[in-house]
Amino acid sequence: MKNFIFIFFMVFFSSLIRAHEKIDTIITDAHHFFKAITPTINSLVIFDIDDTSLDTSLQSGQCIILQGGMFLYFHPIPQVLLFYKDLIARGFKTVFLTARVEKSLSSCRENDVLEQTKKNLITAGYTQFEDVICRTFQDSRTMKIHAWKEKKRKELSLKYTIHATLDDDSRNLTGECTGKKIQMPSQKLGGFYLRPHVFKARKKATKLMNATQ
Repeated sequence: MKNFIFIFFMVFFSSLIRAHEKIDTIITDAHHFFKAITPTINSLVIFDIDDTSLDTSLQSGQCIILQGGMFLYFHPIPQVLLFYKDLIARGFKTVFLTARVEKSLSSCRENDVLEQTKKNLITAGYTQFEDVICRTFQDSRTMKIHAWKEKKRKELSLKYTIHATLDDDSRNLTGECTGKKIQMPSQKLGGFYLRPHVFKARKKATKLMNATQ
């Protein structure tokens, strides 16, 4: 049993190191790609949120208090945040396109997931964006995520020139209007993080909050 545990952690940590190296390489390549582009007033880059812009691991999730109430906060993925800041400094616009459903009954005493998400992004350092787009409840019941994201990209393309899309799920990089496809490492066992799903983190945070009332 001890040997099994030792081997498991050796495999995990070696995978973790490789994943960090991979994300460094991905973002370095993205920097090189954008060096050749002079942005216009409508130049846009689309960012996914969970496991792309924010580390939504259980270890990262914590409840913090800001003006307007308490919400669940996730830390930024450092390389992505630096890439984002470089784009903003150069004049690119950004939109965060997430599969999160905009209303929830269990999101750390905050019913409006969209507003909670905006607070998290700003607090994490993503302070400038054109929009944060979440799914409606109806969308979550009638459309697959990759089809919904393609639909939203097409709508954005009527106003902006989309130069790139970042996402950790390759299915969400299919279809039209992606620009350069920047796929982040998968957040699965042996990938970038070892973690339960984000909703488990929210459930734990909610329990902690209720215990302190």
